[in-house]
Amino acid sequence: MLKGPDAKQNAQQWSEYMRKRFAAQSGMCENLQQRFDAIASGENLSIPRAASLPAQSISAPSTPGMTEKSTVPVGRTVSNQILRRALPSVAQSVGLNAVASQVPIPPAHATPGLVPTPDAPPATLPAAATPPTPGFAALRRAHSEGDDLDITRATASQRAAFNVDKATESNNDTPLTLACSNGHAQMVDVLVCRGANIEHRDKKGFTPLILAATGGHRDVVELLLNNGAQIEAQSERTKDTALSLACSGGRKDVVELLLSRGANKEHRNVSDYTPLSLAASGGYVEIVNMLLNAGAEINSRTGSKLGISPLMLAAMNGHKEATRVLLEQGSDINAQIETNRNTALTLACFQGRTEVVGLLLQYNANVEHRAKTGLTPLMEAANGGYVEVGELLLDACADPNTAPVPSSRDTALTIAADKGHERFVDMLVHRGAHIDARNKKGCTALWLACHGGHLETVQTLVKHGADVDMQDNRKMSPLMVAFRKGHVKDLLRNCQECMDLIVKAKNAQAEEANRAAESLLALLAEEDYSDDESDSLAVKKERTSVPVDPMVGKIQNILIVFRIED
Repeated sequence: MLKGPDAKQNAQQWSEYMRKRFAAQSGMCENLQQRFDAIASGENLSIPRAASLPAQSISAPSTPGMTEKSTVPVGRTVSNQILRRALPSVAQSVGLNAVASQVPIPPAHATPGLVPTPDAPPATLPAAATPPTPGFAALRRAHSEGDDLDITRATASQRAAFNVDKATESNNDTPLTLACSNGHAQMVDVLVCRGANIEHRDKKGFTPLILAATGGHRDVVELLLNNGAQIEAQSERTKDTALSLACSGGRKDVVELLLSRGANKEHRNVSDYTPLSLAASGGYVEIVNMLLNAGAEINSRTGSKLGISPLMLAAMNGHKEATRVLLEQGSDINAQIETNRNTALTLACFQGRTEVVGLLLQYNANVEHRAKTGLTPLMEAANGGYVEVGELLLDACADPNTAPVPSSRDTALTIAADKGHERFVDMLVHRGAHIDARNKKGCTALWLACHGGHLETVQTLVKHGADVDMQDNRKMSPLMVAFRKGHVKDLLRNCQECMDLIVKAKNAQAEEANRAAESLLALLAEEDYSDDESDSLAVKKERTSVPVDPMVGKIQNILIVFRIED
């Protein structure tokens, strides 16, 4: 080994040589530590072409220009940091051997030492053993993460070791389906060029094209179509096409591409929904316009079971702008669902879509239309307690006293009171609703509110003069039903006014009973029983034997009278 000035000079020349030789491999030294860390942990199984090797010892017999004891660590960085991380065999990259053949080794020198001569050709390492091919899990992870694993640069034998169509057990995913789902266009291109099955289906029956369209990856969709993917392929369970799912998810760019490639705009999935119905249901205005401009049927129905139109779907889901577009394009505003006769307005009222209701009323929707249930739009709003919707309907001349529901004889007021919607009840009373209207069972709004224990609604109705004694068909008053349902304790605890209501009802009932008994006794006293003197004396004697106090003996007197009449 050289010592003194010669050794120092040789070391300087060696460093300069290594700096020049590695300058062309710009990313090798800087990324070496990070690459090996990633490989060892299994996080990134890709090594670029300019990567380095782990440290190796080179002995004199295999490397000219070195003494027997000389050791050169291949993979030494410019800063002389030696990386000796042991790599798991399963984590080595396919490009590792190819890189090994490019790492320069200093040539021999005329004098003993390590300094290379400028003209001497570089030596290379002897061929190393081929590392194991990475497993499918590594390849699949690289595809799903969009890694830069370069299959195109691998050797023929290494390419043959890859099975690009090998699928996972959990979801039957292949590298291509994963790459399409995540939008990695470059990886998709590589896999398609290497013969990956472009029509492979995962467990849901989704093809790569359907997955790419669902994710909104336009470039991947275009690449697959250019390579012959079936544009009308359907998922196995739902029978959705790429266009159906793109419309359902609001993937505007993908929808535009698929329409330009001739996708069927009237395809129906298993629920009988067309692409326009799906776009309207999601409120995707631009897609709705695209489909209408492409000639989609604006009044298409979802089938015999429902027969719901795109306008109804947009209205019931509260999509005002989509509803406006459909109305402007001529959608039938009063079209009815075949099975229940609901219109866009009744559906919007049922869901409490205030803005959509206002828009439909501007386009003269029928405000008194009745669905199969017999409910009007105002009754639908009352059922949900949507006060703003109710005000819009009343402003549009909806009748608060329109004919009740045929089956139950309920009005909008009884429906709202039964649900405990106090604000809606107050609005209807102020708008002239009949406060004591009775349904088929004889129940008034107050009776129903007491039955449900709706304290605020009861207070509102009493304040507006509801009859507190009106009984239902079973002769039960509001007070009785409140007691029966266990709501009186709550009423007493929460409001003294309810106590006054109870006392008033009890007093009214007692006074009515007393008046009836007294009137009956007075009529009987005025009758003449002189036709039969003996019978008359017997009757007088019997009557004097019972108390006649009007507050104590009413029942006995009534029984005596009935006995005499018999």
